[in-house]
Amino acid sequence: MAKLADLAYMLRSRKVGHHSFEVDVIFRDAAAYQRVVDADILSRESIARLYNTDESSVLAVEAFDAGKTVHFVVLRPGGHASGDVGETDVSGGLQYFPLLAVEV
Repeated sequence: MAKLADLAYMLRSRKVGHHSFEVDVIFRDAAAYQRVVDADILSRESIARLYNTDESSVLAVEAFDAGKTVHFVVLRPGGHASGDVGETDVSGGLQYFPLLAVEV
C-alpha cells in the first residue's frame, strides 16, 4: 500500500465561504489518479469518516479525469464558521492534513 500523500502531486485546501472548505487532490500521472479513483478512498462516506462528520456535510465529491484531480467540499466540522471562537483554521488551508495518512 502507498500513502495518498506519496501518490499525489499536490494536496491543497481553502475555505469556500464562511461555513465550508474545499480540498483538491491533484496527480501528475494518470496511473496514480486512476489508482485512487478505483480504490474509492475519496467517497462521500470515507471523507465524512475522515473529517469526523455526517455524510450530509460532504457537499460534493468530484473526480476530473482531464485534470487528474479529485475535488470535494465539506461543511466545517462542529458547525463553526470561519473565524468563530474555537475554529482553528480561518483560511481553510490546513484542512488537507487528514489526507496525508490515508492509504491506497
